[in-house]
Amino acid sequence: MNPATFSFPSCNRFRAFLRIAVLLIAGMILSACQPPFPVQALPESLALPAYASLRLAHGGIVSAGVSPDGRWLVVSTTTGVEGYALADFSLRWSVFTGGVPVISIAADGQTIAATAGESVLVLRLEDGSVERVLGPYPAAVSAVACAPDGKRLALGYGEGGGVVVNTRSGREIARLDGALPVGVLAWSPDGALLASGGADGTGAGTLGVWRARNGSLVLQGVGLPAPINALAYSPDGAQIASGNADGTISLWDPRAGVQASLLSGHRLAVLSLAYDETGTQIISGSRDGEAIVWNLGTQAPTRRWQAHPIETSSTAFLPDGTGYLTTSSAENTTIIWSIDSTELRRLEGNAAFIESVAWSPDGTQIAAGSAFRTFTLWDARSGALRRALDGHTVTIEGLAYSSDGQMLASTSGLLNGSDYVLNLWEPASGSLLRTVTGIYYAAFSPDGARLATSDGQAILIYDARSGEVLQRLEGHHNWVRELAWSPDGTQLASASEDGTAIAWDLRQGTPLYTVEAFGEYWPVSIAWSPDGTRLAAATYEGVLVWDAEDGARETTLRTAPDLWASDAAFDPTGRRLAGGAADGRVYVWEWDTDSPVRQIVSLRGHSAGVNNVAWSPDGARLASASADGTVLVWTLWDE
Repeated sequence: MNPATFSFPSCNRFRAFLRIAVLLIAGMILSACQPPFPVQALPESLALPAYASLRLAHGGIVSAGVSPDGRWLVVSTTTGVEGYALADFSLRWSVFTGGVPVISIAADGQTIAATAGESVLVLRLEDGSVERVLGPYPAAVSAVACAPDGKRLALGYGEGGGVVVNTRSGREIARLDGALPVGVLAWSPDGALLASGGADGTGAGTLGVWRARNGSLVLQGVGLPAPINALAYSPDGAQIASGNADGTISLWDPRAGVQASLLSGHRLAVLSLAYDETGTQIISGSRDGEAIVWNLGTQAPTRRWQAHPIETSSTAFLPDGTGYLTTSSAENTTIIWSIDSTELRRLEGNAAFIESVAWSPDGTQIAAGSAFRTFTLWDARSGALRRALDGHTVTIEGLAYSSDGQMLASTSGLLNGSDYVLNLWEPASGSLLRTVTGIYYAAFSPDGARLATSDGQAILIYDARSGEVLQRLEGHHNWVRELAWSPDGTQLASASEDGTAIAWDLRQGTPLYTVEAFGEYWPVSIAWSPDGTRLAAATYEGVLVWDAEDGARETTLRTAPDLWASDAAFDPTGRRLAGGAADGRVYVWEWDTDSPVRQIVSLRGHSAGVNNVAWSPDGARLASASADGTVLVWTLWDE
């Protein structure tokens, strides 16, 4: 076979009986002393930062699982967990976990367990609501598996040991010996046994089979040729399959404690595997992106194909008897395949990078645009996901509502690249009204009748309803990055990569003045104060503010030394200005009649740079979009 050694731990029946009795008595005492469903606070890493009232998250796909009834695709993302309806691949809910979670779907089809640092979130499958928070545990939880009955959870700490807990109360049922690494976990179909796999300090593989009721070790394998990355029990419980780092799949007889056979076919490490409902086939995925369907009778591949460009991180047979398969990859896709490996449906997730954010005019909805195809509409009060819209192929650079809220403009493009597209949507239905190509950025006029757009160096003014071009403004010598209307709609300000900002008289179609005070620090955004007296632009040296009448420089607001400001926005009163920065903070300055402008708060909560900021229509809340894949909503004053 191989150098692996296996042992069956000796068992003294009297001691075992005594131990079980003691555990039962202790459990009864603990149950009597503790409330049945203790309320745990969210881990500190998931708690909202000071001043924040909401966190909205929508990350890139890493791996996925299918619910037992075949209705739900549950996705582990770069920011948390998301639930998609498999019928139409529509995103229904999103939960932030602070990083890429390990997820497990209970066989009862009602709950999901997701790791979150030293804690575990128990989620409701239908809507993603957090039912319980279990923990904190002694170390970061690296493996989680729901028991078939949904009443227990097995948790692993990776480098050593694990625990079996009651799903509802979090009470410890059994402890897994800390001497054996627990990187992956799998339950036997009857819920009596628990298999674990991992690697020891030398890089050799380890396999354990435990009694779930008390944590006693039934089977131990150490010194295996390669670490174990994936585990699965056959539907009848007579076999355990392990996906190994050397590209092989081991089929174990858990009763005899031996490796019954070895499947060889992958070139790189096996990362995922799953049995079909009959137990006669396995689908496996590897680090090189390949997927293989194995016939366990012949122990040979019946189908192999390049499922993804890079690692196939999760695989499954859909539980509908059709033979459909699903694979997911960290390159941000989940694909449904027929049994002959024909692609049927493709879900491309959101990149973990939120570029743009906008409030609806009534303040009830927040739109967030990503660095990849999609943008999402969220309830601004509850944080519930209302809709995900897919209509772009590259980064969504801008979002803008019309003043009546009946239209939403989304623009996408790559700087100095291609695929510049303007889409006009009806937010209420999510229907696409019109598409215009060659457009990089767009902004609605205050009355919603016109749409100012940039198509590179020129600016086009459209009739928002008919799409007729009303004006063309030329004066910049490089890409126009952003546009802002004056409050009365008679002027337009533009910021360009040529290092200038221009204030345009739209009645004459000519520049009023050009601001050239940026030098090499070209403006990346521009904003007009609500009273029309000031203009502000975010640059690589801070936020520059000037007099809107003549372009005279008023002040430069610094964020932090040597850090660029990424965006600037006035609140509805015009007294406060918010700026996003590369250090992940949001800075707010205030003008006072009796003193010069001053910084009043620095908001810390993002783990990466802030790309966009937007005030709610009433000025009580501020939304910030970040490269960390989240939007934070800050409540700074009483509403």
